[in-house]
Amino acid sequence: MALFSVRTLGFPEIRQDDQLCHLALRKGVALLVYLAEAKGPVGRDAVATMLWPEGREEVVRARLRRL
Repeated sequence: MALFSVRTLGFPEIRQDDQLCHLALRKGVALLVYLAEAKGPVGRDAVATMLWPEGREEVVRARLRRL
């Protein structure tokens, strides 16, 4: 089983088994950091609105699924 860690002080850093994971998508990193720092479950609508506040609901949900 892989062990993941997220460092949020300074530039966000994600590691898998002590090896740096490079994510090309800034919103992907933002999503992982947000979920790692959340104190409990986070609804899809809240995340979608945070990442794409200007989008229509069906477009935003499709983007979130792809992300």
